[in-house]
Parts: sequence; C-alpha cells; structure tokens
Amino acid sequence: MRFFIIVGFLLLSLTIFSSPAGKWVNTQQKMTIEFKNNGNFNWIVGNNIVKGTWKQLNQQVLQTYANGQITQYGFLVKNNMLGLMAKNGAQIYLTKVNSYNNSTTSSINIKKFLGTWYTTNGKIVFKIKFNKNGIYKVIVNNKVTIGNWNLNGNVITTNLDNVKTQYSYTFKNGFMILAQSKTNYIVFGKKKSYFVGLLKKIQKNNKKTQKYTASTNNKALTDAQFMYLLENYAKMHPNTVYTYLTKFSKSQKTWIPIFTAWYNLMVFRACQGTLAYNNTQDKQMCANSKAQYQKTMQLFQSLSMQGSDPFAKSKTETSKLLISYKCKYGLIDKASCKMYMGIQSNINKMQNKTTNIIIKNMEPLPCVKHYEQGTNAYLGCY
Repeated sequence: MRFFIIVGFLLLSLTIFSSPAGKWVNTQQKMTIEFKNNGNFNWIVGNNIVKGTWKQLNQQVLQTYANGQITQYGFLVKNNMLGLMAKNGAQIYLTKVNSYNNSTTSSINIKKFLGTWYTTNGKIVFKIKFNKNGIYKVIVNNKVTIGNWNLNGNVITTNLDNVKTQYSYTFKNGFMILAQSKTNYIVFGKKKSYFVGLLKKIQKNNKKTQKYTASTNNKALTDAQFMYLLENYAKMHPNTVYTYLTKFSKSQKTWIPIFTAWYNLMVFRACQGTLAYNNTQDKQMCANSKAQYQKTMQLFQSLSMQGSDPFAKSKTETSKLLISYKCKYGLIDKASCKMYMGIQSNINKMQNKTTNIIIKNMEPLPCVKHYEQGTNAYLGCY
C-alpha cells in the first residue's frame, strides 16, 4: 500500500518530534486529536467524538482502530505541528497543545513577544503591539483593533472580535513567525523599513507579472502547442489545460463543433482546476460538464456497464485529431497518413465548410501571417 508522505511546513529551525503522541488542535476545523501514550486516542470534530486505539508503524505512518475499522495515515511532526494525510490525499494540519505550562519558559517567551512588530500583506504595511497585560493591538492605517493573547508552552492563542486562533511560534534572525500550517503563516519584524522595502519589491514584481500576462494573454497557440495539448492533456495541470483552451487560434477553434467529444473532455479536465471558475460563464460551463459526466455514469450503471470509460469516444477523437496534425507536419510516414487521411477526407471537408461559415460570420479582423515556431511552415492568416 502506497502512502503519500507529508513534507514541507515552514523551513524553520525548530525541534522535530518523531512521534505524534500528544494533544493537537485545529481551531478552524474545530478539531482536537489526542494520541495518548497508553495506545488510546480521542478524535473530536465539533460535537462528535471518535475513540479507539492507535499505534505508530514507522517514522511516517500511524494506524488507528475505531468502530471496527483500521485506517492508516501518513504523518509528519514538525515545528510543533502535526500533518496527517489519508490514503485518498485528504490533509489536515494541527497545532500541538502542551499538557504542561513551564512558567520559566513562558516568562522568557512573553518577553520576546512584547513590543511593536511590523508585517505586510502585500498591499500595505501594518503593525501589531503585544502588551504584558495580555492585550495586543492591531494597527492598520491608524485604525486600532484590540484583542487578547496568552501563551501555553509552544502555542500562542489570540482572541480578536471573539474569534480564537492558535499558532505555533518561533523567533529567528530578528523575526517572529506565527504559523497554523505550511501555507498559513505570518512573518513579523521589528524594522518597519524592511517591510516597506519588501512591499515595494512585491508591487514591482506584480507590475512585471501583469505586464507579462497582458503581453502574452492574446497570443494564440501554435500548432506545436496544440499538438502538445492533444498528446499530454492527461498529465497537464487542469489550470494549464484551461489556459490552453482560452488561447485556441481561429483554425483550432473550428475543430470544436466537429470533435465535440474531444472538446468536452478538455473542458472536463480544465474544470478540475481553479482557473475555470473565474467568472459566471465558466462556472456554468463546468456545472454543465459535471452534470453531463454524472448523466453518462448513471446511464452506464443502468446498463450494468460499471467500469466503462465515459471518455472513450473523446479519447478516440483526440487521437484522430493528433494524427491529422502529425501527418500535416510529416511526423508520421506518408503511407500511414495516406490511408488515414482517406478515412478522414469527409471530416476534413466538414471542417473546411465549418471554417468558412465561422470565418464568414466573424467580425473583420486584421490579418497577420503566422508561421510555425522554428520552421517555415505557413500556418495561415488570422
């Protein structure tokens, strides 16, 4: 059985625990897990509690037994945090809660927190001030919000507007890092000038990115890129597939009404990512794609065809389209292409007819001659 091992978290020089034993919490998910040294565990989510036994199989895998079921998890303990990953890839990150309160250690760490700290969210620089009496202030554009804070061993708990949040913390090279997970953390420093300079760099990089995006967004896919999509869509990230779909050239778009099953497969793949939900039209497109997929699966089930591939036709059309392009550029021997293109002749006629209809009804656009990158192959005027 293969397990996906959680790696990462913050790259901080903190104590690495080799065992998940102890009490862990995730306040956002309202979850508490306690792996006791006697082999029992309690797993609380909201008002629900699961009790059972647990054991550590090795440095990366633990096993639980509850309600007659054995479950295994990949795990990593680092920076006072526990990461758990189930077999299906689901992940949860929790912060360690110490069962004791070392007053000497807490006293030393309280002194480290005191005073004014600065940070940036990428838009503005703001500050936070920790006071010894358990009060802290968040100051944004001279607007002050007051909350409470306290330490319990290696965990700081903040209460702002009746919302309690727990963080692991560390101090390194003059900075203070508060972390909830490997992607959810805040870095503070004593020097405002450092974060002012950092903000300028962020804004400068954002402008470069926006300028680059604006200059490249309108460029159509080359035929080489189109063939890459046809051949590698299953390995590509869904967001990349979506980006390719938005950059089809006019000639590439003419395949959509001919090979509808192929295009539906591309859309379904793109909708597994996040970019396909940028606007109302995309959301509806993905909802329709999902509904069509579910309808197909229900049909297979009603016909006792469990395990059938709902995209079989789509994959066949993708292969046909790829062969057409490979033949066009001499990537397949002429004899095979001649036989294949004979079968495809009627489809090509349909495409030409469709192309003429689409282009005829398009608004007049300036004509730019396009050539395949790295070759002299003329791709058309569009």
